[in-house]
Amino acid sequence: MRGCLPSPPSTRYRSRLGWAWIALLPLAALASPATERQLLDTALANAPGRHLTAITVAYAPGQASGPHRHPGAAFVYVLAGSVRSALAGEPERVYRAGESWFEPPGAHHLVSANASEREPARLLVIFIAAPGAPLSVRDAVDRPPVRPLQPPADGSGDGRRPIR
Repeated sequence: MRGCLPSPPSTRYRSRLGWAWIALLPLAALASPATERQLLDTALANAPGRHLTAITVAYAPGQASGPHRHPGAAFVYVLAGSVRSALAGEPERVYRAGESWFEPPGAHHLVSANASEREPARLLVIFIAAPGAPLSVRDAVDRPPVRPLQPPADGSGDGRRPIR
């Protein structure tokens, strides 16, 4: 029966295949979204018109989120690992387990990534926002920028001419 089973690939082939997968892992991590898990979602009785939502965000080694904004305020606490973060107008910084930061409503979060290629990272994020508001709004990378409108210089027309 020895001749009925296919022969296993050579050790050299298996070794090369293994290294190819390892090389592609960071790319796969960047392509997949971070894992979010909701912990709490409740109205704030002492702040009418405001809602508190608490989530955990898990980043695989090397994983990153694209640029985004939060319509509400966000308090972020690193539970495990280390995270690279940068808001518009601020330098990029690495936060480690036990450290935290605050993001005001509408702040443009340009960098959000696991700082390690080997270890996972986990965050606790607490949002305070209007009821029904999305937690995050991702940047539209494939949408051309919208140009503001200006009224015609001669006073005619309806004012729907883009500013040049």
